[in-house]
Amino acid sequence: MVTLALQAAFYLIIVRVLSLKGLGAYAAAGTLFTLLLPLLIWPMYGIGRYVIGYYQTGRLEEARGLYIKGLAIVLVSSVAVAMAIWALASPFSELYYGTTRYAWLLRLTALDLVVYTYYNYVYYVALQASTRFGRWGLTQVVWAFSRYGVGLALLFAGFGPAGLIAGWVAGDAASAALGTYWSLDFVVGSRSKAPLLPALSIAVPIAIGYLMATVLQNVDKLFVLRYIGLAEMGSYSIIMVGSAQLRSKWSFITRYQTLSTLPSLSSRRAAL
Repeated sequence: MVTLALQAAFYLIIVRVLSLKGLGAYAAAGTLFTLLLPLLIWPMYGIGRYVIGYYQTGRLEEARGLYIKGLAIVLVSSVAVAMAIWALASPFSELYYGTTRYAWLLRLTALDLVVYTYYNYVYYVALQASTRFGRWGLTQVVWAFSRYGVGLALLFAGFGPAGLIAGWVAGDAASAALGTYWSLDFVVGSRSKAPLLPALSIAVPIAIGYLMATVLQNVDKLFVLRYIGLAEMGSYSIIMVGSAQLRSKWSFITRYQTLSTLPSLSSRRAAL
């Protein structure tokens, strides 16, 4: 709930500070990030299942071996993609935005792809396997304060959308640092060989489905950016974010109301 409140306050502020074109540039960077991410994190869909199984049945050496293999795959792929975007930022910006003005937005987005891929892998594999969910929740609060705090500070300092994306990097880096500390037992200690191919064979069909869903959920934004304009992309994205915020808050409220009625229902049933 804290994260949702911070996110709502964040968007209420940036819509008053950024121009529509600035909002559009920021939203377009987020869309690109969302579309590229499934191509980088896909191994964890299978590796995570095996690591969880190994870890929770006491096979720690096998869990470490497979965890490190998967980590190497996602890091190498994310660094390779980030380097390509960084090197070709100007022509890519011309192709994507229609101007080279936003090349640095793409470079910052590429940097965050590496940081977020690592952070995502650590949390969805290591912390789930070790069931450290309380630490996960704490880290989400740290992530939100770092992301939105740094982003807004740089926005008011005059860095525009680039400052907001730098906030992404700050939030993900803070979370990655905490996650690394809390998952040292997955990288420190002896490890044994664990088969990689069975885990990847599970991951592939899940990743394909996730990628297809991601493309379908974001293709409308690409059409708006390409055929209508950057300013319209800004207003359209804010409308979409606002509707998502309302859905999230309504879902939270209904879940809370449902849970609050359970003790009363249980007592009535016991009385019968």
